[in-house]
Amino acid sequence: MTGSDAAATRWPPLGWAAFLGASWTWVIGMYLPILMIRDLGLAGYLVFAVPNVIGAAAMGWVLGSPEASRRLVDRHRNACVAFSVVTIGYHLYWVTWLGGWAIGQWSVGAPALIAAAVLGAGVVAGARTVKRGGPARVCALAAMLASLSAMLGFLFADPPAGPPVADRIRDVGFTADALWMLPVSTLGFALCPYLDLTFNRARQACRSPADSRLAFGLGFGVCFALMIVFTMLYAGPMIGFVDGSGGQGVVIPLTVAVALGAHVALQWVFTVSVHTHEVASAGVKSTPWGPAAVVLCVIAGAFVASIADQRWFDMAPGEVGYRVLLSFYGLIFPAYVWLNVIDTKRRAMRTATARSLTVTAATIVLASPFYFAGFMLREEHWLIVGFGIVMLAKAAAGPPAMTQDHAADPAPSG
Repeated sequence: MTGSDAAATRWPPLGWAAFLGASWTWVIGMYLPILMIRDLGLAGYLVFAVPNVIGAAAMGWVLGSPEASRRLVDRHRNACVAFSVVTIGYHLYWVTWLGGWAIGQWSVGAPALIAAAVLGAGVVAGARTVKRGGPARVCALAAMLASLSAMLGFLFADPPAGPPVADRIRDVGFTADALWMLPVSTLGFALCPYLDLTFNRARQACRSPADSRLAFGLGFGVCFALMIVFTMLYAGPMIGFVDGSGGQGVVIPLTVAVALGAHVALQWVFTVSVHTHEVASAGVKSTPWGPAAVVLCVIAGAFVASIADQRWFDMAPGEVGYRVLLSFYGLIFPAYVWLNVIDTKRRAMRTATARSLTVTAATIVLASPFYFAGFMLREEHWLIVGFGIVMLAKAAAGPPAMTQDHAADPAPSG
């Protein structure tokens, strides 16, 4: 094989690497590290970042073929669609909350309305663009390059944005609290990817195991990893806007603000666009709960923005809502995958049963108080109890609903 032939065979998985990195750079990766650094310092950031990168990349190794991904989506289509719908709602909540807060803080009503219109138009255009794999990968690559340019602009801005994240990290010494979060973080980031329709789209497009490993390895080990490094860098000044101080002492030059805004907007639009497209293409019968949930997220975002000066659980109301939606990815979706998708006994993929779904619902109810204590009251040691409930529930989930090709399916576990 010539050098040009080898390059041609590598470009498709490289394009999907950019697609994966951009599709996973969303309101968790662009915002949660700020809260983790604020509360738990560098240890909190690492507890978020390391399981995230490894867990997402592992999907390219665990699903051994495109057919395995197709079977997973076929058997758990409703759960996959729910994942995308919640993700879209989460993005709309986040931008409505922070956008509404900005309007109240700076009286920038007209620019905010223009920005909302641009974001909406971008989602519509993006959803149409990503109908085919090639344009989607081109858009993803453009978004990633723009975000990397924004990161360079942030690093070399004169005057620099401040305070630097190193100052923030020094203010928070190491505690065991971050370690209590590690099992929950690992479970969430190891299992949620299997319900992500954009990940499954990329896995199905990579025909060989080598292509899949290259796409997922570079997509998360390089592309996405750079994005959350960028989040860590701008966490320094951004913490000033989420810690109740109203941004006192924060310095963000105009050029840096524009670069950050472009980074967030492009990644936001791309992620919402690809998930919107996947929901429309999923072949699930239309139900009113999806649009209703999305509208509810917008209303909730506007509401918490209108009472931004209040404090709930020693947090801004908007952050409380953000953490509530985060529970889908920390508890609800991982519990579903653990109890309904993975057959640990046969190391294969299983199909949900009435019993496993009932056990899943009961498990979420039983574990929720401990997750609430850990994430809302910030008594992190209670998280290990909630994690234990989820793990032990596997014994009650019962045998899988067997199918003819059941034994050939790889288990989506690390």
